[in-house]
Amino acid sequence: MHGIISALKQSELFSAVDIIELVDEESVRLIRTRAKVLGGSVLYITELHTINYEKYSYHWQKEDGELIIRWDNSPPLEKFKNLSLS
Repeated sequence: MHGIISALKQSELFSAVDIIELVDEESVRLIRTRAKVLGGSVLYITELHTINYEKYSYHWQKEDGELIIRWDNSPPLEKFKNLSLS
């Protein structure tokens, strides 16, 4: 967790790094950050690690909120395409 924070803060690509949430315990490790990229875009990083579960997402967007690209380990939406919301 602290490696991510250090890498973001030491990089010349980011003008600001905000730690939104940080939990660093034996059974749960969670980091949520917002890093302002030079030029105005924003990179959101979320990583959650427990004994039996891991989740990550890296969400890069323009200043106006338009998505540039996203990486995560959520299951593909096609898996849920036959679900009815009614």
